Amino acid sequence: MATSPRASQTRLPLASPLLQHDGRPASTLVAWQFTASLTASQVFPSGKDCALVNATSGAVNVTLPRGSEEIIGLPFGAYKTDVSANAAGLLCAGADTFADTTTSLTTTTQGAFVGAVWDGTYWRPLVSVGASAASLAATTSVVVGGTGTGAAAPRVTANKTAAGTAAHDLKAANTLRAELLLDANENLVLRNYAADGTTVLGSITLDNTTGLLTSLLGMLITAGGLTITAGGLTITAGGLGLVAGNLALTSGVRAVLNLPSAADDAAAAALSPTVPVGGLYHTAGAVKQRLA
Repeated sequence: MATSPRASQTRLPLASPLLQHDGRPASTLVAWQFTASLTASQVFPSGKDCALVNATSGAVNVTLPRGSEEIIGLPFGAYKTDVSANAAGLLCAGADTFADTTTSLTTTTQGAFVGAVWDGTYWRPLVSVGASAASLAATTSVVVGGTGTGAAAPRVTANKTAAGTAAHDLKAANTLRAELLLDANENLVLRNYAADGTTVLGSITLDNTTGLLTSLLGMLITAGGLTITAGGLTITAGGLGLVAGNLALTSGVRAVLNLPSAADDAAAAALSPTVPVGGLYHTAGAVKQRLA
């Protein structure tokens, strides 16, 4: 004879046959089973699927169960309950990984939730909620504003702390190749990386205080020219190369150029980097243009 349904927090393990759940409604079996407050890393307690994590004393990772047929589709999650900057989250067990080959999913913000579900092969992150979303996984694309006529003002926001950074990473085969970064000083930085994912090949920085645009390796203009209407142009290293077009300075605007020194056109051509035909150099302060 069926008995009254148990409170959801006293259910039997989900792996048990349905008949062993005292005839309770099947819908109650999917209610989160919360742990007590966890202050140190450990495996998920038996029968629990949502961890309350207090990382005040240090980072806390709750290890997910080993992926198996029994837990396919069953979500596991963790809430960070403390105000510290220590990470709290989920850790894969054994050889298990997320689909992107990573093995952990964490947050450093109080009240944030991270979750994952086993699909039979990989752990898949759930959409994180709360003050911090640790990860949003999509196999192809994420569209904001719909796929029809679009929204009037769609927006994607990364809200960093005052001393933190916010970045949009661009990867190729899971290797970082470029990033758009708002750094700790609120400067906007665009960088591209070599194939190792760490060596910076070039960067452009827009200064938060002055508004000046700084290029790490100089600027090459191949067509269209460069027109400066205010503020001036200062080149401290690397040079400015105009392959086609022209450089126009309007009234009241000055260009400050760190021109290389050379005795003549032949010496200018032999410099490294070379002065191109049409480029400028100086001889004892006298500005010259390489003609040959």
